[in-house]
Amino acid sequence: MDILSITQEALKNWSDEAQRAKLLSGLSAHLTDISQSSTLASCLCAMLNALSSGAPGKTASLTPTQLAAFLAEIKQSFPSSSSEDGAAVTPEKSEYSELIIDLIWTLDTSLEDELAEITAAIKAEWQTAKDAVKADAMEVDVKEAKPAVVKDDKPPEKSSDPQTERTRLMCEAHKRALTQLLKELVMKSVITHTLAVERLDQPLLIAAGLVRNGAMYEKKTRQIRTSLFYKQTKFNLLREESEGYSKLIVELLSHHDQPASYTWHRMISLIGFFDLDPHRVLDLIFDVMESSIMTKWQWFLDLLREAGWAKHPIVPEGKGKERESEGAGEEWIGPSRFEGMTLEDILKRYEPCDSLHSTVDEKIMDVPAQLLGFKFCSHIYNQPNTPTAPRKELYLMVAILIREGVVSLPALYPHLYPTEDDMKLLEERHQKNLKELSVPKRTTNALTRAAPLSEEPDRPGGYRPRTTTAAATAAPAVAPTGPRKAEPPNHKMGLLRALLSVGALRPALWILTKHPWMFGPYSALADLYLRLLQCSLEPLYSRISMETLHNSVVVDISTPSNNSGSSANPKHTITDLAPEPPRTAGTTFDFFYD
Repeated sequence: MDILSITQEALKNWSDEAQRAKLLSGLSAHLTDISQSSTLASCLCAMLNALSSGAPGKTASLTPTQLAAFLAEIKQSFPSSSSEDGAAVTPEKSEYSELIIDLIWTLDTSLEDELAEITAAIKAEWQTAKDAVKADAMEVDVKEAKPAVVKDDKPPEKSSDPQTERTRLMCEAHKRALTQLLKELVMKSVITHTLAVERLDQPLLIAAGLVRNGAMYEKKTRQIRTSLFYKQTKFNLLREESEGYSKLIVELLSHHDQPASYTWHRMISLIGFFDLDPHRVLDLIFDVMESSIMTKWQWFLDLLREAGWAKHPIVPEGKGKERESEGAGEEWIGPSRFEGMTLEDILKRYEPCDSLHSTVDEKIMDVPAQLLGFKFCSHIYNQPNTPTAPRKELYLMVAILIREGVVSLPALYPHLYPTEDDMKLLEERHQKNLKELSVPKRTTNALTRAAPLSEEPDRPGGYRPRTTTAAATAAPAVAPTGPRKAEPPNHKMGLLRALLSVGALRPALWILTKHPWMFGPYSALADLYLRLLQCSLEPLYSRISMETLHNSVVVDISTPSNNSGSSANPKHTITDLAPEPPRTAGTTFDFFYD
């Protein structure tokens, strides 16, 4: 016999101790994993439903006191904690108490809904009868020429339908029994007072006497809900609270030798003490990061990870072993490694973060995108006649943030200029220039460069050219006056160049699939793309290259002559130019983002 059948048999004759003991031993087998045990929840729900039969004049098969005592016995069957104080409970007992309180809340909510439907039916029935009486009274008063007088009574509490009234009485009796059970469970410490107040609704708590002053409790609850959902949080802006933001900037410019977590804890103290706007704090982090992007980009990424704006890097499975075998070459370039995979699948597997497809939990990436989008828009709309181009450091910072998964590229893209319609115009202009270049130009000779014939009629051999009326009466062209409007910067081209510089291939391809023609007018993009191709083909080409086969000869040829007597070891200099400038006799240039 299963445990549900044992529960039903025990509920039929609850006074039988043998049946209760059998039920208790059967339930103890389901106490190991309460959160995953639906059988225990079904048995407890059956006991709660059997609290009151609901029929007037009949006694309940299970009283609240009896059920509370049995639930207390179940809780005592759990392994006790080693601590002697009663406040310390085991996780199993805590899950058991939460299960009981959730079942009580579910049953109370269903009873409240059923009583609300019965009350609405009684009110509708009363309103129909009232309208009928009012109509009859108006007909009588019209005949007697007197104003109609209708008594405005309240809706009755009882229903005229016997079945509806019986259901109402059953629900009210069940609620009274549930209220008494809750009081008994709190007294027997099966559930704590704090848990009951936290999970249950106000009417049940007031009816059970768990709240001292019901009116004061409702007033306090309304005030807290108003403060949480309707009160607007006010922060001190930069123009209002300069001291807090000044200290914040000092923290961002110093302590770079310390871990980012150290600075973040100090920033949290400043944000709480001065009520600083979190979004304005993030904006200041971007400003300081932009100014020192070449040297401190890794530290600021760690700071953003500590603040929760960036995800911690996840190393793909087997990536370490693949990198170790990259030097050998055989396993890394083997065709079986990427067989059956598209370029999109390969980039998804080996790029650390995905800034193109954000889930609901990753919508936080839209906030940095909006802040950075405002920085790009300010260069266009603040000075419409003389727009200025953003700094190169801003493009590089945004590209790194996109590559590391801090900023969502689809969320940032609508803020960039030109718009998609303007990009179509730029494409048409590029196609027009290509057509003009494809048409061969006419060659010039001495005859075409000669001066025109004389127009004097008395000169021998003179010739007066024929002039049309339109040409004679045409007004001279007037040159445009006033300052010429500057061409707005192309944010999408600048961002694409920065993405290719830092090796963010997937976001770069996302833009190139929209505008593949951009390699034509912007040759720097093609150079950066070839740079990425060279890095991709390097493991394969290095096996047969001249540098590998004849290393000494290649070094002698490629090394510039050093006549100045400087050191043989070249100096490594960090640069933000990509591709890197060619090395000189004493300097080798390295791109800052490795």
